[in-house]
Amino acid sequence: ILVRGTLIDITKRKLAEEEIKKTNEELLTLNRVIYHSSGIMGIKEILDSVLTEALNISGLEGGTICLIEPDGKLKLICQRETSEATIRELEENKIKVGDCLCGNCAHDNCPLILYNREDVLRYATREALRDEDIRFHAAFPLTSKEKCVGVLCVFTRTDKKPEDRSLKLLETMSVQVALAIENAKLISGLEQQVEDRTSQLKDAYKELESFSYSISHDLRTPLRAIYGFSQILSGRHRASLNDEGKQYMDYVVAA
Repeated sequence: ILVRGTLIDITKRKLAEEEIKKTNEELLTLNRVIYHSSGIMGIKEILDSVLTEALNISGLEGGTICLIEPDGKLKLICQRETSEATIRELEENKIKVGDCLCGNCAHDNCPLILYNREDVLRYATREALRDEDIRFHAAFPLTSKEKCVGVLCVFTRTDKKPEDRSLKLLETMSVQVALAIENAKLISGLEQQVEDRTSQLKDAYKELESFSYSISHDLRTPLRAIYGFSQILSGRHRASLNDEGKQYMDYVVAA
């Protein structure tokens, strides 16, 4: 009985240690995502890093991240192990919110987890995806302020399935990613405003410089004439000037 009790205690302790280890790994992953998302990078660089982390978390080989454009269509930003046909279809015939796997996820604004090929085919309205042997597909909305701004997807053509806790971690991570996207858009918008304003100031400076040159040229000719006549008056005809006139001529010539 003592031996059995000791084995149970050791087993519980090992399970607890494994749980702590997994939790720490999850926290480290979230910290990496937050770090990369908070860095001064463009949206493409941020999402490339996020997709790499998502595939590490899920243990799957394939994934995509799409953003929702103002017209309601999905724009492919980054991908791993996606077929050429699917990439071409996403880029040339953009999917609208509500269409296919990612579009349904964006429309409902909630995760869409498909655990087998039959479920995938039920949502795979595009021929390119129907021709692929996708056996597991998980899509997560990137939601900021209750608005879906994009979709993170992971998939596999193997029989491997992620653990539920891994999927939960991806769902948690997607919230931070959505915030990073909005911040990157804001920074990009501010940078564009600064660039536009700088360009306007450069144009204004060129106009001012041109105007200054024109004014200088227009004034130079009459001023030369005034200076020349002043020299004549203060020299050859100085005797005909009164004291006040002589003083004025001296001022002009000296200037």
